[in-house]
Amino acid sequence: IQPVKNDNYSSALETHTGAFVTLHKNGNLRGCIGRFQPDQPLYQVVRDMTISASTKDYRFKPVTPAELEEIDETRIGVMGFSWGGVVTLLSATEAYNGLMNPTGYRFAAHVAHYPICYLYNNSQVPVPGFDLFNLTAPVLIQSGGKDDYDMPYMCPMLVSNLAPSDQKLVTLKMYANAYHAWDRLEPTWVVEDPFAHLGQGGQVTLKPSIAIAKKSKKRVLKHFAKAFELFD
Repeated sequence: IQPVKNDNYSSALETHTGAFVTLHKNGNLRGCIGRFQPDQPLYQVVRDMTISASTKDYRFKPVTPAELEEIDETRIGVMGFSWGGVVTLLSATEAYNGLMNPTGYRFAAHVAHYPICYLYNNSQVPVPGFDLFNLTAPVLIQSGGKDDYDMPYMCPMLVSNLAPSDQKLVTLKMYANAYHAWDRLEPTWVVEDPFAHLGQGGQVTLKPSIAIAKKSKKRVLKHFAKAFELFD
C-alpha cells in the first residue's frame, strides 16, 4: 500500500503518535488493534491500524468482502483523543471532508475528547490548516476542567467564537474534575510534551477517572446513536 499524502492536509496528520482503531458490528466488537509507539505519522498509523483491526485481530476472523457490503456509508462517525481529537475536529469541516470523501459522502458525526483547542482559528499559531468552520455534521467535544495540556478555558472559548451556524452543530461538555486522558484507565502519569501549555511545552498530568470515563462514554454513545438515527 502506497503512502497517502496530500499537501492540503493539516500538519496534525503528520504528527508522530500512536493510535487505536476499533471496529464494531451490530454493537459488538469486531476487531481492535493499535500501537503506542510515536514513530509514524498519524495518517499512516490510522491507515495501518484499520487494516490490522480488520485482518489481524486473531480473536476474530478477518473481515470479509461480504461484510464490507454491509457498511452504511451514511453512518460512519469519527472519534479521536488529544491529537486524535485535533484531526477529528478537522474531519468535521467541509474542507477536510471533501479531501477524505471525494465521492460526496460525509461523516455522520464526530467526537473529540480533550482536543488541543488553542490550535484552531488562532492567528498566533504559525502552522496553517487549523481552520474550524463550515462544519458538516454534529460534533461532541468533551474536555476537563483540570486539563493542564491545553488550559481548560480554550475549548469553551473556541466554541463561543465559532460562527452561529457552526455553533448549532457543536455540543461541549466540560468535566470540572477531569484531567487530560481521564479515560486512559491506567496509573497516573506525568509526561513532558513540547506542544502543551499553549505551545510553550511542559508537564502534563494524565490521570484516570472511572466515573468520568463512564459518563463520557454514555454521552458518546448517545451522540452517535442520535446521528445514526438508531433510536426506536
